[in-house]
Amino acid sequence: MTDYIKTADAPAEINMSQATMFPTPLYQVDDLPNVNRHAIQEVCETRRQFDKGRVVSNRNGWQSSDLVEAEYKHLPIVSMWDACIEISKKIGEESGLSKKYEHSVGSSWINANGKRDDYNQQHCHPGTYLACVYYVSVPEGSGDIVFCDPRVGHASNVLHHEKITLTNCIEVNVSPKQGQLILFPGWLYHFVKQNNNDEERITIATNIVLR
Repeated sequence: MTDYIKTADAPAEINMSQATMFPTPLYQVDDLPNVNRHAIQEVCETRRQFDKGRVVSNRNGWQSSDLVEAEYKHLPIVSMWDACIEISKKIGEESGLSKKYEHSVGSSWINANGKRDDYNQQHCHPGTYLACVYYVSVPEGSGDIVFCDPRVGHASNVLHHEKITLTNCIEVNVSPKQGQLILFPGWLYHFVKQNNNDEERITIATNIVLR
């Protein structure tokens, strides 16, 4: 079978419009009000002294046990949780989410990745409305967070593009800033690249759930 290839002259100018379907939101907030990053870092370092940690998506590095389950409610951490909840409410309101839901912190944990092939493999946060990552300490080159294209059909039919855009890429790299909060849908698969800095990258992950 031979494919048809048009060889005639191009037609007159085509009037075409474009709409973007099924967008995936990513939110970034700098300088959270009433959140003391230095105090949070001290809490993280204290917790590490007696928390043996666990292995979930992390490969090497240290991930704390669930701070909510352990009722580790130090004021600096609670202030950050409160900010996540308020931002989640704002996002829900702007996206048309029903007001019947109560926004709360379902789980939260500390991640510390050093320069020992420390990274987080691809994963998502099932049952979570918004996954939040607060960047306590972000040395230069300590690893981007990478978001994966959720469109299965698109990811299985990748073509060569001379220019990578948000509509044809299959991964989006985000270089976070210290003190920044990143929020995204809990179903969105993501991973964290290896830390290539001698200093540790420290983050706190928080899952916002709806009841």
